[in-house]
Amino acid sequence: MGSPMEEAGSTVMSDNAVTTIRDKILRVLKIYPRLSPSMLQIGLGTSLPPTIWRPILSQLIEDNVVRQEEVPSLGADGRNWNYQVLSLVNGQSQPSVD
Repeated sequence: MGSPMEEAGSTVMSDNAVTTIRDKILRVLKIYPRLSPSMLQIGLGTSLPPTIWRPILSQLIEDNVVRQEEVPSLGADGRNWNYQVLSLVNGQSQPSVD
């Protein structure tokens, strides 16, 4: 079994594919500095399944490049909710124009 960066789901990915997905995740987080994993899915495009990008995101979190926080919130109905929020550890929010 390979590392999360080498293996997504049960499909071993090329280094180029992993790098491309990693770069897409970082680009979305530079443009939208705080978002939920489900909004990251929208930013990456719905054609890229979570089984492919989640292991790469997990590796970015483990490498301390991306932060995942649980944010408590009080709903309109008075119930407590917890949301997962992703952000870049270095806090950069301005993308370079490529």
